[in-house]
Amino acid sequence: MHDSVVKDPSLAEMGEQRIEWARRHMPVLEKIKEEFEREKPLRGARVVACLHVTVETANLITTLVAGGAEVAVTGSNPLSTQDDVAAAMLADGIPMYAIKGEDSQTYYRHIAGALAKKLSPMAAMTLGFALASGSWFVMGSSPTLAVCIGAIMIFALGCVAFATMGGVALFDPAALPDLENGPPVHLEELRAGVRDTAEFWIQFQGRFVHIRYFAMQDAAGRYRGCLEVTQDVSGIRALTGERRLLDWDAGE
Repeated sequence: MHDSVVKDPSLAEMGEQRIEWARRHMPVLEKIKEEFEREKPLRGARVVACLHVTVETANLITTLVAGGAEVAVTGSNPLSTQDDVAAAMLADGIPMYAIKGEDSQTYYRHIAGALAKKLSPMAAMTLGFALASGSWFVMGSSPTLAVCIGAIMIFALGCVAFATMGGVALFDPAALPDLENGPPVHLEELRAGVRDTAEFWIQFQGRFVHIRYFAMQDAAGRYRGCLEVTQDVSGIRALTGERRLLDWDAGE
């Protein structure tokens, strides 16, 4: 079962009032929403958003919906989730998985629930590595959108590969890890200091994709998160012979 989960649906009215207050203070987004309502540029798009569940996010999500997108939302930080906002978004018909103060297992179970709502082709919005926290992130040929917000993991969705592959990606539902039982083992080992790096490689739709994770530490050696770099190395693997620096032709 992957039904939406919020703390208290009865908080919806309060959340709606606060979302409306924020909307009046976000004039640029409101203009975009009006344009989206007319033109429906996101019709057919499927989006999973792992973001802070706040009044600002609510207005962003309703703007995407106004543009024709189907959206499911899960909280990126249990400490920032506003339960009344989550209830209001759910009451507005948006699949929602977020409870303020939820524990780690619930957090990952909610991510799994949101992903189960929207299959490829799919767009993803994330503040960190949550939606790409396993080697299940693969590249494909379906048109999509990836938006990474914040600096927890600037390559969380394989932005290097997006830049070199025309901005296309695909989530393979069959390859999803069991997020309901917590984060993947390799992320736990990075957090615990068992290893500093972890790498994986997959073959998908004729492409060879190399995925690397690096543990990030501060000056005192404390674990601060991990960096993921996803790269299509098909072209590198296909290289033969040699090309020397002095052979470089600026016209090529």
